Amino acid sequence: MYIVQAGLQLAQVIGLTWINVMKIYRRKISVMISLIAVILISTSILFIGDIWYISIIIMVVGLFFGLIHGTALKIMLEYGTAKNTAKYSTINEILIGMGFGITPIIAGYVVEINIYAIFTFIAIFGLVILIFLIYLSRNIKKDKIR
Repeated sequence: MYIVQAGLQLAQVIGLTWINVMKIYRRKISVMISLIAVILISTSILFIGDIWYISIIIMVVGLFFGLIHGTALKIMLEYGTAKNTAKYSTINEILIGMGFGITPIIAGYVVEINIYAIFTFIAIFGLVILIFLIYLSRNIKKDKIR
């Protein structure tokens, strides 16, 4: 299991690094593609259910998590810079920290009931977030520089 976590973290670092060289429109597209990929991967896990498949695909999904996380960080930092405050990046980091603390507790409880329930939740919640982001990002055009 440690190799799976290491693979996930490595792919996430690649995504976080890659997002720094992208322009705004490409960040938008990368987040949309990442959300679609996470939804499809979560759904495929529900249907395939093989532990080897889950182990390999979880490492791949790290890239998409990195792209999403990197874009969120970039937005918070740029917004905070524009407003001349560190408030937004601080709030973002607090929420991320809470997520790292709360998520394992909830996931552990859910796994005891049904291991595939978490993937169902990710697929459904991801779809809702994707629709919401498509609505919010409709004004981001290709001509934006950075």
